[in-house]
Amino acid sequence: MLRGDIVVSVETAARVAAEVGWTTRLETAYGAIHGLLHLVGHDDLSPGPRRAMRRRERTLMEALGLPAPPRPRRAPRSPPGKPRR
Repeated sequence: MLRGDIVVSVETAARVAAEVGWTTRLETAYGAIHGLLHLVGHDDLSPGPRRAMRRRERTLMEALGLPAPPRPRRAPRSPPGKPRR
């Protein structure tokens, strides 16, 4: 049983979609998949688990007949309360 909620902001999805070059619909689907993976225990705060989570995201998107998310390389997010270096 999953415990938690998945909330996807369509406004944020539209903004990010424009930044990465795909549709709001695809970004919304990606957000839902990303949230679901967090609910089942995936983590994206450190490099190894982040890579595993991204692979799973791509696998699930492709299983649904959707393209893999176009993500630019960028610095990883810092955990809450910890500044980036």
